[in-house]
Amino acid sequence: MADEAEELLVSEMEWTPHKIDENLWRNREQIEEILFLLDKGNWPMKLKAHATSADTAIATAVERFDAEMHSILTAVQFFQSASTEKIFNMGKLSPKCN
Repeated sequence: MADEAEELLVSEMEWTPHKIDENLWRNREQIEEILFLLDKGNWPMKLKAHATSADTAIATAVERFDAEMHSILTAVQFFQSASTEKIFNMGKLSPKCN
């Protein structure tokens, strides 16, 4: 019974990081696409010109959203970097890799 539980735990440990990493890359790709679309170069001319007070309000909201998306991207990149570093360090400690 203990052997089955250990095998299940090991299989979950092997599967989970791959799935998390896959999801993080997918999320990162989507965030980067959103940031590309939020770039001021892609805004309509009317919004760039702040023609009305509504345009100004929309532009301000989009700029805030852009800043939030940049901070989320930074957090995802940091997590991926730390996760990658941890995986590489585990490989160095593993007797199979030596």
